[in-house]
Amino acid sequence: CRYRHPYPIGFRATKAHFGNDYAMVIEKGPDGEGPVFTVQVNGTGTVFKGATPTGPWTEACKRSKSQGTRVSGPLFHGFSDLITMSLIQSLDGYDLASEPENEDA
Repeated sequence: CRYRHPYPIGFRATKAHFGNDYAMVIEKGPDGEGPVFTVQVNGTGTVFKGATPTGPWTEACKRSKSQGTRVSGPLFHGFSDLITMSLIQSLDGYDLASEPENEDA
């Protein structure tokens, strides 16, 4: 990836696109496998999950009326937005986010 975005566990956002409203969540993956990105279509309750932010948005796009649309998961989640980036950077522990987890702790 050319750009690096922090993906805070517990992140929640909403977005209107493809004629639908979507809810997005980032959860902790099982057994330290990394985050799980979830995109839910609010009107139908359909849920898409993936190991990257682009994965679930690609599936949502395939099921929408905009099947030829190319998507950027980080952009759709808002991680390229200057305000969102600033808010994430102001979170407690942000400066420690790139450090590896201590498995002995």
